[in-house]
Amino acid sequence: MGTGPGKIGNSVSDPASQRGESFVIRWATYDDIARLESSMELWELQEANRRAFEAYRAGRLLWLVADVDGVPVGTVWGELFPEHDRSGLTVHVVSFRVHDSFQNRGIGSHLLRAVEEEARLRGRRVATLFVAQDNGGAIRLYERHGYRIVGSRTSRFEFKDASGRRHLRVEDQFVMRKSLS
Repeated sequence: MGTGPGKIGNSVSDPASQRGESFVIRWATYDDIARLESSMELWELQEANRRAFEAYRAGRLLWLVADVDGVPVGTVWGELFPEHDRSGLTVHVVSFRVHDSFQNRGIGSHLLRAVEEEARLRGRRVATLFVAQDNGGAIRLYERHGYRIVGSRTSRFEFKDASGRRHLRVEDQFVMRKSLS
């Protein structure tokens, strides 16, 4: 957690964005959990966010946030020891989101590159991720960044909503992979 030799914390202006706004990619803080859940309506991840923050503090997870004017508008996790590959050579990109009103501004591309770079600096040679098969925009983003579909799976995710009721989400996903070397 904390700092790394990468470009985390620097202000970024994406030339592709016609709005001329800048944003900062930075390490997550505990306060970001509630801010992200509220601003991005990530209530289904409440329990997972708290568990992930403990893994982040223990150095098993990279957690980056994109800020625009001090407001978190995007987030990405990178699992350093994913369940499907404990070799220490793979980072698994998880919980990658950019608020709908901030998409198509380069923020997601910068978040993805930043988590890949931080993983590379920690000796990871491969990045993997799972993406919903019906999420064409995300699939195109990942393919532009060098990810390729290598398989498929069905995910089952149980979560509590804001009122405490449990739900089960079932999702067909592609497995994607990219070499980081």
